[in-house]
Amino acid sequence: MFQLLRQYISPMRRVQILQALPKVLRHLIVDFHLGRTQRKYRSFLQQGGVIGIENKAPIQVWESGINEHATNTATYYATSPRRFDVDRLFHYFAKFAIKGKIMDFGCNAGRALHHFTDAGYSAIGVEINGKAVEHGKTVHASLNKAKFHIGDGETVLPTLENRSAELGYSIAVLRHISPATIDGVVAQLCRIVSGYFITIEDEASISPLSFPHDYKNLFGRHGWRQIAAEYAVDWPGFEGSSGTMLRIFSPVRPFTLYKESKGLYGWLRFNEFPQS
Repeated sequence: MFQLLRQYISPMRRVQILQALPKVLRHLIVDFHLGRTQRKYRSFLQQGGVIGIENKAPIQVWESGINEHATNTATYYATSPRRFDVDRLFHYFAKFAIKGKIMDFGCNAGRALHHFTDAGYSAIGVEINGKAVEHGKTVHASLNKAKFHIGDGETVLPTLENRSAELGYSIAVLRHISPATIDGVVAQLCRIVSGYFITIEDEASISPLSFPHDYKNLFGRHGWRQIAAEYAVDWPGFEGSSGTMLRIFSPVRPFTLYKESKGLYGWLRFNEFPQS
């Protein structure tokens, strides 16, 4: 079904079709597509596939200027009215009673981040494109209160202190990090963030700049577990890939796991820990 949808129907129309379906069926279709994509991707990697774009590493594409493409530039992001993902983040900030710093990994011109600095949150921005950050500051004054670290994740993240943010998030950023380096980046995020990390990523697209990583597995390798997930196609006004998921991860805390696994036997058997 997804193959036919991808071949003959635009991405936005696909989302509209899915949203018209009952939620259970909608989720089944998305889950099937995500599973199929993951199997295809694993097979590709096992065969030694290397995805590139005109012989340029993905990070080289994002670290350039601010006017590369009409809907993927700092000038666009700085004034974009899109906030369906921002609203979900605000929801979880309130639910988790976030009082400490938040970190936007791949903040660009602050499309999402400025909403939080406007609301008074203390913020850290990590961004490969310094020009984008400077442009965002000229549009949104509150961004000048945030602390920015400029450079690619592999280089910049190791310079941040342990547990320097209470909550971190990425919106369509981790998907652009290559399979060769994604594990190291996630390891650094788990070191820097003390409480929660939220991913809002397209998990169904494979292209020279998009990699459908298995975030549950990636964070799990570093002692974090998924505590919640949402299908972006359920959000009112959502515009984007039907394979976009929101996932929330938190570090494993032995006492909590002991209670949830209902005793020492379940605690010792790691595969019995609840995953969501």
